[in-house]
Amino acid sequence: AVIVMPNIRFRTLAFAASLLSACLAALWLAAPGVFVWMWQLQPGAGTEVVGHRCGALFAGIAVMLYLVRGSGPGRERDAISTGFAVGCALLAATGLQALYSGMAGPGILLAVVVELLLAAAFLSTRTRR
Repeated sequence: AVIVMPNIRFRTLAFAASLLSACLAALWLAAPGVFVWMWQLQPGAGTEVVGHRCGALFAGIAVMLYLVRGSGPGRERDAISTGFAVGCALLAATGLQALYSGMAGPGILLAVVVELLLAAAFLSTRTRR
């Protein structure tokens, strides 16, 4: 089956992704236990440390996407779209690997689906050459 992405403007997508990233940053920084519970991970000191570090990365991504949202087509915007898509695809792949290895529960599938949709959406905004 082929997924056809609707024609979405980069500005709209970058803004929505920046809001999502800001929410994820806040949750990872303030309450990493939410993801430990949702994904049925083994709690421990390491999950909190890694969660806080993920929160910092998501905060940076939120700011980057918000600031670049008004950019016109070009190499720089394509680089951001491609990089974000690669990151989302890798997050989805590691989520599936965690699920299939038994390290995470089925709650991680929500994240995997959102990550795959974001990857496809950002790739669809790349300039056609």
